[in-house]
Amino acid sequence: MKPDDIRELRRRLGMNRAAFAEQVCRKDRTVEAWEQGRRQPDPLAVKLMEELARRPPASPPDPE
Repeated sequence: MKPDDIRELRRRLGMNRAAFAEQVCRKDRTVEAWEQGRRQPDPLAVKLMEELARRPPASPPDPE
């Protein structure tokens, strides 16, 4: 999974790095390294991200 794909998935799901990291059982600094291309996600993390990618996108917040 490419850095831009990871970042786009996280944003599409409406998650900050900490929430996304929790979903893939990793630290937020690890997710940051993936998004910046400094590290590659391990096979288990890729599988978890593929599962997350099947979720519907986050709904935008309701205007007040």
